[in-house]
Amino acid sequence: MDMKTGNKNTTEITERTLFDTIGDELRRARLAKNISIEKAGEALNIRPMYIQALEENKTDAFPAPVYGIAFLRSYASYLGLESDVLVRQYKEKNILLSSTPTDFPIHSETPVIPGKKVLIGVGVVLLLSVIGIWLIVHFNKTVSENENAVALDMEMIQTTPIETDVPVEKMLPVEEQKETLPETQEKQSESTVVSTDDYPDITGDRFGFTENARVVLVANEQVWISVSNQTKIVFNRVLNKGDAYFVPSDEKNLRLKTGNAPALSIYVDKMPKGTLSKTKKVMNNVNLEADSFQK
Repeated sequence: MDMKTGNKNTTEITERTLFDTIGDELRRARLAKNISIEKAGEALNIRPMYIQALEENKTDAFPAPVYGIAFLRSYASYLGLESDVLVRQYKEKNILLSSTPTDFPIHSETPVIPGKKVLIGVGVVLLLSVIGIWLIVHFNKTVSENENAVALDMEMIQTTPIETDVPVEKMLPVEEQKETLPETQEKQSESTVVSTDDYPDITGDRFGFTENARVVLVANEQVWISVSNQTKIVFNRVLNKGDAYFVPSDEKNLRLKTGNAPALSIYVDKMPKGTLSKTKKVMNNVNLEADSFQK
């Protein structure tokens, strides 16, 4: 394949067939939009080699299975395809099937009566299994199936070691970052009202609004941010141009992580302080205390 043009020396697939693979569907959608692999990779901050691997169904090209899932979700959405359907098919084919045992037990014609130790061992295993199932159901009873799937993907991305020089912030697709947003953060934008005289840059949604917020982050273009303290993530989503996040004053030791620092404008006590950075894009562990911006 030519990495610059993204075209193969074969006849272009123009219609879906019964034997289409996920890669066939991705490639057909890309060619229909006249997009090269290199252009798609640049738009998504994903290496072209991984885009090519998705189209050629080479699942072993990724550092870990979760990266194949994350890249597929991002690439499918970018091409206008049903990302959830393709991700589910990808998981069923490449993860669930890979763990299915292929060696079946051979039936013995002679009855075998298990010993006392074997019976005790089986009983212990069954008891532990029942306890484990109960704990899982009890722990997840308030979490929806979709939120569990996203949480699992995010945990694997954060904990799986990778051997690549691509920053983790760039490898994590925008779509995955959006799905980590708690429902309460979505609802905050429906009822908040902010004076445009104080923040003329805010033209979109407002998140975490409080009257006494001293620090406000405003997106001047699309940007992903994650705000956390020492124990948990307080806010995590992609802000569109004009969206704003009001940093809660009652939270201490808040730190900011972003993949596009020049896209964030900072207000402190309703006074503009400019962008978070003029040159450096990826920034971690940024202190969100109001006094830190006064310097």
